[in-house]
Amino acid sequence: MKKMFRFLSAVLVLMTALTLLPAPKALAAPAGTVVGFPSPEVEEIGIAEKISLDNVLEMLPDTLTVYLSDRETPVELPVSWYCLGEYEDSDDFYFQFSPSWDTDAYPLAEGLDPETDAPYISVYITRPQRRSASDNPTIIFNYLTAEFGLNAAAACGILANIQSESSFDPTVKAMDTNDKISYGLCMWNGPRYESLKKWCRENGYDYSTIEGQMHYLFYELEGSYKKVLNQLQAVPNTAKGAYDAGYVFCCEFEIPAKREERGKARGNLARDTYWPRYGSNSVEPVLSNATYPGTSMEYGTFFTLRGMISSASTISSVTAGIYTADGEAVTSATAAPNTTAYDVYGLDEDVLFSQAPAGSYTYLITATVEDKEYTVLSYDFTVTPRQMSDAVVGSLKKRTYTAKQITPNPTVTYGGTALVEGQDYTLSYADNKQVGTASVTITGQGNYEGSVGTTFAIVPKKVLDFTASSPETGTVDLTWTPRKTVRGYQILLADNPDFTDRRRMTIVGTANDQRTLKDLTSGTTYYLRIRSYSKIDGVNYYSYYSDIIQVNVK
Repeated sequence: MKKMFRFLSAVLVLMTALTLLPAPKALAAPAGTVVGFPSPEVEEIGIAEKISLDNVLEMLPDTLTVYLSDRETPVELPVSWYCLGEYEDSDDFYFQFSPSWDTDAYPLAEGLDPETDAPYISVYITRPQRRSASDNPTIIFNYLTAEFGLNAAAACGILANIQSESSFDPTVKAMDTNDKISYGLCMWNGPRYESLKKWCRENGYDYSTIEGQMHYLFYELEGSYKKVLNQLQAVPNTAKGAYDAGYVFCCEFEIPAKREERGKARGNLARDTYWPRYGSNSVEPVLSNATYPGTSMEYGTFFTLRGMISSASTISSVTAGIYTADGEAVTSATAAPNTTAYDVYGLDEDVLFSQAPAGSYTYLITATVEDKEYTVLSYDFTVTPRQMSDAVVGSLKKRTYTAKQITPNPTVTYGGTALVEGQDYTLSYADNKQVGTASVTITGQGNYEGSVGTTFAIVPKKVLDFTASSPETGTVDLTWTPRKTVRGYQILLADNPDFTDRRRMTIVGTANDQRTLKDLTSGTTYYLRIRSYSKIDGVNYYSYYSDIIQVNVK
């Protein structure tokens, strides 16, 4: 499918790929005939975005090493290069550049195809993708083989096409030349894109995922493209079968412009790149649909393990855990599934991210297949301390002046859990000696950072020796021991010990140590208590009340 690709930052990789032919023996070919090609070195060039055809051609070598029928050692032929299919008018992610030389002077031996047997240069344009997107080819391969029953050669042919169409990104979207949207791994266009969304919605899949698109692909292959499926199922499980599958899938399923030429390029990619990687029916496990904790998570945050590990062979064990830079496990768990697929959610209850202290870690999942351990996920992340500003600090009651620094310990909780002084936080005080408002600063440490504050009042000392007598009718004499550092006193009077309907009297002056109350009701028992106060910066600070005393008025 032809598509318009919106390039962000891309990488162009020029990789020389070829069919390896042995050094020539006695071949029945005219002198100067090209009969084979030695193995050249791989050449890679990285650029930030797709460049013009002329710029690509300028990067390619001027000569090609060949075997000639009349020479015992390889020779260098001057060559030019051309794109097999389209380059400038195509938005594919893969292009094959094949060599061209003077075939009148150096003809190619009969039976060799210059576009499938001669060395070619692969041009990859790779989209910036999410972490572990490099696993997508293996995930797709496992779907095609383990779940849908295709052999490795057929799967390699489909991989080559998906590489060309979308670079294995299931979310790629572009506007096609028919002014309709193309989308996903196979760049389903227009009505097929709408059908993809509708089918996934009706069958419980997310159309933007590999899982949803793989199942829709097989829905199409088993329906409208049954002929293509029959051909894929018939290819031999060989390198030639991988080539045939790549060609068939391109020409009869994707159907791009110049499909025969592109079919050759994708067949070559399947045979020369994906068949060596997967053709031996690799049992290497792969993790799909995994969840990641993000590059950083706050201490105490819960994280749910998700992801399916699959393999072409039995998975004997799976271990998931959080590890320090020294390889020490902070939390880990192991399962022995003895199946070809395992959901790592089975380890979720035992791998407790919330217990990892603040620091840097690696989230690691390994799977053992046929006695070999594979790392299917390795993800670096940081646990950041919680913010003390989110902690809850208990209120502090007022404290009595002692002429010494007063250091109360407030209760500090986070999310209902009590924090521990010296482990989670430290305390510091200010203005905590004289009467007035003192402050406490709670500063986080370890798994907590930042600070939060609270205050408490320091009040004058309690009034002592408070007495009452009624020497005359309707009067009460009060005495107490004066406090030198206070501003005055406040007396409460009531005819009940609960001090309802009380009468409040304020006496200003430090030296006052007595007061006579008049016009009281004879025969009534009165209840009294007293407290001192100081005034600091316009605020009155009251001591605790004295004990309650009572007097019967004459």
